[in-house]
Amino acid sequence: MATRASRRDLLVGGIGAIAAGGAVAAVRGVVTPDAPATASASRRLTSVDWRLVGPVGGQRLPTGSLVDETGRAVGHIETSDLATSGTGTHLHRIRLSDGTITAVGPSTLADAEFTVVGGTGHYAHTTGTYRIQQSPHGHEWGDGTAMLDLILSTHEATR
Repeated sequence: MATRASRRDLLVGGIGAIAAGGAVAAVRGVVTPDAPATASASRRLTSVDWRLVGPVGGQRLPTGSLVDETGRAVGHIETSDLATSGTGTHLHRIRLSDGTITAVGPSTLADAEFTVVGGTGHYAHTTGTYRIQQSPHGHEWGDGTAMLDLILSTHEATR
């Protein structure tokens, strides 16, 4: 007389067979995805008209045009304020001719580090950080400059 397998035995046996098949396929290289290629670059951008904008008596946030190391105009940076339960967070949107970089950092006009959280165009799949040294017009010590030292890693899109 043949023994009858329970549902549990079939389920456990089936999962084991699937796992074993996956392991064999991985060893053969069948299911191993390609690792995305990564390219890193450093870039310095400067704003020569970094200034505070906003309503008189209201919140004023920095914005400005950007130039590269040669002094050539390359884009614009603007700041938004994100409300938090702490001291606040600034959102930077850096618009360049080949795409946009979005980053978050502390809500301050002092030197700070920002984290890149997204991008479009050439900067899609980009991560990284940048230090910003700020001295906006409209602030007691401001000379109207900001320097951004970006360290970016661009990851190729996964297939």
